[in-house]
Amino acid sequence: MINNNKDEYLHNAGKMLNLEESKTMKRWWNLWLFAPLLLILLSAGLALSSDAHRVRAAPPMQAAGGTGARFAAEAGNYCIGCHSADDAVLQQAIEWRGGVQMQAVNPCPAIHTIEEQLYFTERLMRAIRSLRSQLPDSAATLAWEARFSAAEQSYGRLLDMPVTSLDAFVSESQTLRYQMGKIYAGLNEIQEALRVQRILIWAGIVSAVMLGSLIWGYLNSLRLAPATRSLQGIKASGLIKPGLLVLLIFALFLLPIFRDFPAPVAAASEREQEKQLTLDESSRAATAAERAVARSWMLGRIGARWAGNDPAAANEILAAALEASAEAQLNAAALWGEMLAAQEAAAGSAVDQEKAALIAASLQSAQSRVWGLRMMAEDWMTVDTQRGQELLEKAVAMAETGSGIYRDLDLRAIAASYSGIDLQRSLEIIHRIADPFVRAWGYREVAIKTGNQQLLEEALATASLVEDQVLRVYALTKIAALLADPSVHEVAYRSLEGLQGASLAYSLARLSAASGKVDWVAQIDRDYPAAVAWAYSRLGEWAAAWDAAVQVDDPFERAAAQAAIASAWGKVEKAREIEVPFYRDRSLRIVMQMTGDVTLASEIQNSYDRAVALVAVGAYQDALAVEGLKETYPLVVAGVALSKDDPAQTQTILERLQREVDKSVVLNALAGVDSDAQFFTEALDFALAARKRGDPLAPIMASLDLAEAVKDPELRAQALQQALQVAERIAIK
Repeated sequence: MINNNKDEYLHNAGKMLNLEESKTMKRWWNLWLFAPLLLILLSAGLALSSDAHRVRAAPPMQAAGGTGARFAAEAGNYCIGCHSADDAVLQQAIEWRGGVQMQAVNPCPAIHTIEEQLYFTERLMRAIRSLRSQLPDSAATLAWEARFSAAEQSYGRLLDMPVTSLDAFVSESQTLRYQMGKIYAGLNEIQEALRVQRILIWAGIVSAVMLGSLIWGYLNSLRLAPATRSLQGIKASGLIKPGLLVLLIFALFLLPIFRDFPAPVAAASEREQEKQLTLDESSRAATAAERAVARSWMLGRIGARWAGNDPAAANEILAAALEASAEAQLNAAALWGEMLAAQEAAAGSAVDQEKAALIAASLQSAQSRVWGLRMMAEDWMTVDTQRGQELLEKAVAMAETGSGIYRDLDLRAIAASYSGIDLQRSLEIIHRIADPFVRAWGYREVAIKTGNQQLLEEALATASLVEDQVLRVYALTKIAALLADPSVHEVAYRSLEGLQGASLAYSLARLSAASGKVDWVAQIDRDYPAAVAWAYSRLGEWAAAWDAAVQVDDPFERAAAQAAIASAWGKVEKAREIEVPFYRDRSLRIVMQMTGDVTLASEIQNSYDRAVALVAVGAYQDALAVEGLKETYPLVVAGVALSKDDPAQTQTILERLQREVDKSVVLNALAGVDSDAQFFTEALDFALAARKRGDPLAPIMASLDLAEAVKDPELRAQALQQALQVAERIAIK
């Protein structure tokens, strides 16, 4: 009895021991499963957070700030559509004006477009630099970096080239951003590959740790009980769950690799396709109308150039030019239908309505412009003043048939052209201008051309009538800059009342620079450090300008401001402090040009800027020896300079030039030097090939330049004949 109870007790105690051992073993299993799981989740979180940081490192290309001065005109393709040919503004289309927010007080729509293109391009450059800084050096990374260096050289050319055609500038900018976009995509693929590699390595390491911890936990659990009992309590199927857990966690690690899914592409409906087709047709109509005006101008210019060789032929070409101008005006009536069609098609969509409004503005601009006739008159004045005056009168009559802001802009430019031959007639035309801003501009420009200070008083009185406050302050500031009377500056200063934000900051900066009042700069809101820096730089207060520029947040805006200040200041020490290499090199290059210190060339990393600097100081051979020069535009100046003394080396330079436009310039110089016309035929061919996307006049201009370069009348006639043929083939429909 006692023995039976003892056996039963021992049996029950054994069962309890086995149960406790089983519970203990399960607790150990749970512990060693849970601890690695925490480690894995923490590691995965760190990996994903670092990846999120990578995404944030490349800032989005956001729109430029500033609403812009409220000027009703839309930018045309050619700046001479609004400006006179000798307007200094045409040579200053690309310059630092205090950052992109300066557009809040700049009434020129073309400058707005240019600044927008530069802003977007620099945002992409900044994103590429940020992405490159996160990648290790490798063969693939260095290859993309070399392509980016070439793209930076192309951007340097874009900043150096004069803007003769807005469409050509926009096209060049867009092409450059397309190339940079591929560079960014290539670098991004490298980073994605590194991220995948990093995830796989972490997955392998943590999975191995997980497996090792399971084995270690299993072995330790065996020590808690006799081997026989432990083996009895563990089944082979008990390892299935841990194994599945390891595979699950490994799969979780791989999820970030496959988490990006392509966005669905919505197919455009038939209605949307018709709407887009209507908008495209209206846009093409506006472009064709402006080309028609430009074509008539080119025909008139060719006729004026031909007058020296064959007056009878020149008159025939002028008659063709006038016929083309009249045809362009007749076709302009059809643009009203295109405007209505664009606006009707855009109904129901805010985005499309905005597009239609821009297209309608372009159509209205092309519908009422006579700038081609005005430019004809200016060209003919150089050979026949009476004929030029007759053309101006035709332009006045044609402009009067128009309406709105474009009529006023045409009359203002015609009045400026008239001021050199008949001041009274010029003033009569200005009196017909309805818009006070444009009329004040006309008085101011005629005053500059004639030196008549009395007209500035008329301009001042007219500017005070401008309703839009931003435009009124702009007009008053422009006039105040030409007058020494402090009371005029005070009038402009009082006109600032009521302005806020960027409009107030930049209007006050412009007025401070125009008046020379340093104390007014202190009143500029320090939330706009670029405005402060610009005002101080225009006043020659370089140290204060530099201190203000340092406060600009955006690295590219800050670098652009510092480069402009250091360049104008001539301080090489400040140029060296610029953080962005692109602008540091440009600043060093300009300082080298100012000082003539050739030793600075060794500090310029960008091959393009180094070559430009060496050419500027006359070190042509050193410029030709620069390595890594992908954009060969600097060699054009060297080729032209060497064409007189060393034609053989100039031919070597020609072989290195990449663009037909550049080759045409050098060949024209060679053709002008060579009395035997050795290079004329080649120059003629490359003038025809000197095309620019967005500027159909480029081959004509190159042919006319060739005609001016050669001395032989027969060769000159050939170049003019080619220009005429190209002008006649310009598509206007």
